[in-house]
Amino acid sequence: MRGQLDAMERDEQPNLSIGDKINAPDFTAVVGDKGQIGWAWNVTNFGKGEAKDVTVDAFIRIGESGLFKRSPRQAGVGWMGDIPAGRTNNGLVKTEPVYSKSDFSRLNDTNFAFGLFLEIQYFGLNNKRFTRSICLSRFNGGGIGIDDPERCKNFKEK
Repeated sequence: MRGQLDAMERDEQPNLSIGDKINAPDFTAVVGDKGQIGWAWNVTNFGKGEAKDVTVDAFIRIGESGLFKRSPRQAGVGWMGDIPAGRTNNGLVKTEPVYSKSDFSRLNDTNFAFGLFLEIQYFGLNNKRFTRSICLSRFNGGGIGIDDPERCKNFKEK
């Protein structure tokens, strides 16, 4: 009987993950020929229950051996509020404005030049806490692949 109740509760829990529409990194000019590289992202609640008090810590990596860093002046996690079943919420992580359009073009032609790392936390039914880490890398042909979140944590700024 307990097993059936546990299975029913799992079925009704929220399930947050990267949304089904994944944007590519882009370049925005800021001052002169310098600009920021940004990666817009979204998370969707694919579960049946509402995800409460959702927080996301978002990081971007430039260069295959670079560190995952938060947006400038972003000191910690961002709060997204509640996300009902079937709904999506969006965010953006960006670099310091130190890149040129030619830097971005060169990086765009390189495998693994851009990485996105999201650490998502939220509460479900019975105040059960969930944590999910998602790590993505962009390929030079435009494709985006999933990377091992545990490996990505090792390259996150402290």
